[in-house]
Amino acid sequence: MEFILGTLAVAALWIFFSTRSKDKGMQAFNALDLAEPWFTGNNVVFSSVKFNAYDGPALARNPGATVLVGVGESTGGDKVGFVIEVLSQKGVLVGELLHPYGIALSDRMASMDAARYGKPMIDILLATAEARREKNRTAVD
Repeated sequence: MEFILGTLAVAALWIFFSTRSKDKGMQAFNALDLAEPWFTGNNVVFSSVKFNAYDGPALARNPGATVLVGVGESTGGDKVGFVIEVLSQKGVLVGELLHPYGIALSDRMASMDAARYGKPMIDILLATAEARREKNRTAVD
């Protein structure tokens, strides 16, 4: 009897966590679909986009928005980084291209910094990009 109850508990937990994981994955891809016009309008080839999605309540400027951070190719063939906030039923609320594009690859660190400092990810990433550009400017001078 204990074996059967244990097996049922494990099965229930597996079902709970697997459906929850699928819901988050579907939410991220729904957000990406809603963002397609933003990518087109910013000359980013939609099929080239690689991204991570973040749902934390303190990570977005807009409550309930999913933050997508990633890289893609411009229509001119250059690599571009991006950070956008997407809200279900509304699409992209705010978005920025990141220069240099490699800043988008530090998205996990940006999510931790955003949570630590209570600032939205987009602000953290834009500040990091500006600091990198400034560092590159002073290195050239």
